Amino acid sequence: MQYRSRDCDSPAPSNGGVFCFGPDSDSRMCSLTECSVDGIWGGWQAWTPCSTSCGGGSRTRTRLCNNPVPSMSGMPCVGIDKQIDYCNSEPCPGVHPRQAVGYLIGEVNGRTFGISHIHTNITYTGRGTEVHAVIIDLDAEIARNLQHIISILTPIYWSTATEIGDVMNGFTLTRGHFRRDVQVVFATGEILKMSHIARGLDENGIMQVDIILNGDIPELPEESNVQVMPYTEDYVQTGPDSLYAFSSRMFKLNGHSLPYAWNHTITYDAERGRMPYLVQTLSVDEVFVHLDISENILQYQLTASVAKGHPSNQCPLGFVLDQAGQFCLDQDECGQMVSPCSHFCHNIFGSFRCSCPSHMALDSSGKICADFNECDVSRPCSNGECINHLGGYKCLCSPGFDWNEDLKECIGKCTGLSYIAMLNNGASHTDANECEDGTHRCQGGEVCVNTRGAYTCVCPRGFRSEGPGRPCVDINECKQRSKCQHTCTNTQGGYVCSCPPGYRLSNNRRTCLDINECEQGKRLCGTDQMCFNTRGSYQCISTPCPNGYISDPQTGYCILRCEQDCPPGMQFKDVLTFKALALPNDIPRNRDLIRLVAYDQFGAHLPRTTFNIVGNEPDLPFGIRLENGKGVVFTTKPLTQQNVFTIRVQAQSYDNQRLFYQTTFLIHISVSMYPY
Repeated sequence: MQYRSRDCDSPAPSNGGVFCFGPDSDSRMCSLTECSVDGIWGGWQAWTPCSTSCGGGSRTRTRLCNNPVPSMSGMPCVGIDKQIDYCNSEPCPGVHPRQAVGYLIGEVNGRTFGISHIHTNITYTGRGTEVHAVIIDLDAEIARNLQHIISILTPIYWSTATEIGDVMNGFTLTRGHFRRDVQVVFATGEILKMSHIARGLDENGIMQVDIILNGDIPELPEESNVQVMPYTEDYVQTGPDSLYAFSSRMFKLNGHSLPYAWNHTITYDAERGRMPYLVQTLSVDEVFVHLDISENILQYQLTASVAKGHPSNQCPLGFVLDQAGQFCLDQDECGQMVSPCSHFCHNIFGSFRCSCPSHMALDSSGKICADFNECDVSRPCSNGECINHLGGYKCLCSPGFDWNEDLKECIGKCTGLSYIAMLNNGASHTDANECEDGTHRCQGGEVCVNTRGAYTCVCPRGFRSEGPGRPCVDINECKQRSKCQHTCTNTQGGYVCSCPPGYRLSNNRRTCLDINECEQGKRLCGTDQMCFNTRGSYQCISTPCPNGYISDPQTGYCILRCEQDCPPGMQFKDVLTFKALALPNDIPRNRDLIRLVAYDQFGAHLPRTTFNIVGNEPDLPFGIRLENGKGVVFTTKPLTQQNVFTIRVQAQSYDNQRLFYQTTFLIHISVSMYPY
């Protein structure tokens, strides 16, 4: 109904005038269009039962746009109406992996190598677990030098070792989800570091491991005979989610025993509990190593078992028991009044490390520095006797030979212009020195070296001889494999490596390193832009905050404050953060790239969070899965071409059944043209 009224005042009656005729009010029926109502989500329904009881399944939950339902042309609810969660990912009881695969990458001795593949078969026997592993796609030089680095496979044989008694191997304790950081110290001073990321079992029950190497290892001669000795390794419980393992081992190189020391730090999910004992001992026996030089394939074979330590419920040397009696804590041995090392002592977690001055090496005890005997290892003297001395060696040349500093060997010793030799009848015979009397035929860059009764024409390094009197011919080193990582240019007597634009040569002058243009000290990008260092170049990424968002000066995040209908304690309705990831070429399918974590405004982790890739092209080669309250972005297809991708991930965090916090990740991913 509509109503209206009027007054008798235009003019009002006066001086006996008559009041206005007719009613002073009026009404009529009316019909107006109803207001539009936007839809609002109702609460999430309960999760459906998991599709499997073990081995990995999925469950779903839905919600309805009915609180209220959109009406009168109102907007529908924004967001998804269905969520999928992975559940019961633990392997079924009694199931241990019988295969393992891994990816091996890194830099060794300044030489970067791409992705190598590890394939492992595991056999459980009554006397121990047999592990047979093959590493393929290795660089020839790196494959040769890795022969004694058996602990590349440590996450596999620790996880599957035969359990003797009521102990736990790595898989029983962690279900194959852990991180292991390893340091190897060699007697000659080199240090190699490894990182192992164990990602559990895939849908076929195959253990997944990623391995990264970084550091230096001794250079092994070609056609080396390498034997790895059996060893034991103690695993110590150092916290509710951490272990420490250490061992001193020996390997034989061409019959010579050489020591090297290992230590490992392992972290895993504390909810998995602890080992049954403070100390457990891993035993590795029947180790076999074989390098197929023609195919650059490295093979390992070993047998592994795990038992309680001796002793098992007290901390080993280098540790002290915590007050609660549950864990072993590190003890600083180097801080004691009497150092355990003859020269330099370095405290490390659970132990200590000794080091030596140059030209000295640790003996088999790992504590005392002794002179390094180059004569036994490299046999540097020819035509003479190698004399070892403290800090080096010298060559004592045989009669008739003298040390030549340029050639680094013993050569014929001259007397005036000749050699003097004794004939069978006792008479002397003077041998003419062709190199000095000018009768030799060396030319074309050849160097004349006099010998007893003759002479030899020797070409400088980088050249080869075609015979006396013929010019030296340059050796094209670029035709030999593995000289340069990118481009090899042959020069007279040598070669030069070069890198593509955006890269520089590393210190070894062979491998290429990316130039980080964003850290060159120049301002390359403008306001509201982020400098993204890609491999070989850079990009300026626009990072302005959307309308309604403000920029947090401390974090750089874009923040949308919550001003209406805010849950208690909630300050932000959405937080937008930018991430950048630069990758080499040839990344395989199902490779984990980045882990996303949602935090509240106080920096606390929000574990009840779902992650979804939203608003992207359907053919992007990326997926995301939920793992321990974190979102793991992984590849769904191999990345084999140069490209730049942008993906948007929405993380929604819940307090009971209510949406409490939302984080949006804008991730820029570049793929290089090259595998480095």
